[in-house]
Amino acid sequence: MPKSRRSPASILRLGPLLLAGALGGFLAVSAIGWVWHRNRNEALVRENAQQRRQLEAVQKANQLLEFGLLGATRPEALFERARSLGLVRPDPSQVVRVELLPLGAYAPPGPFAVQLAVRPDRR
Repeated sequence: MPKSRRSPASILRLGPLLLAGALGGFLAVSAIGWVWHRNRNEALVRENAQQRRQLEAVQKANQLLEFGLLGATRPEALFERARSLGLVRPDPSQVVRVELLPLGAYAPPGPFAVQLAVRPDRR
């Protein structure tokens, strides 16, 4: 009676199959990771460009506000605004000048104590 010709090394044929499966899985995961990474980089580039555009817009608005502030704080503009509010220059008798000691100077307590009171204009 003939012996069974069954190969005793059938497990060896499973090795190349597992190797091919592992290699294919590695390549698939690597390809998916590469595509994900590329898409993420493109999204970051788009976000960076958007942030740059927003920054330029904010800087331009800031510059316009600075120009407006410079225009509004010109002495001529301030005098015009005061005139439009009905303000006039005070009389020299209404102006009180106070001389202060420089910072860090020693001030004796008595003669340098100043109390100021502004009297209302009597018309």
